[in-house]
Amino acid sequence: MTDMTNEALKSLITSREEIAFNQANENLEYIEICKQQEKAEKKINKLYERFNAEELATIHKYYEDGNHKQSLELREMYFQGLKDCFKIIAFLCDFQCDVK
Repeated sequence: MTDMTNEALKSLITSREEIAFNQANENLEYIEICKQQEKAEKKINKLYERFNAEELATIHKYYEDGNHKQSLELREMYFQGLKDCFKIIAFLCDFQCDVK
């Protein structure tokens, strides 16, 4: 796959992600989870008061890196699914053209 194709697919994925986030923001279960996380964050911030600045930086970096890693994994899975869909469509189009 060329760099240009990769960039086009990444642009498509980004636009689809935006649509998915907008839909999630209307999902009552998602909204409730966000509220619960906000409450938990307040409790966690109290716990963080026990740590010095260096320890806090380590903890934050660990969670940020984990979130970033998960984001990259999900993006790659979505990207692979998209490529697989294109291959299936191409296969079906070739199959239909041969059937005539």
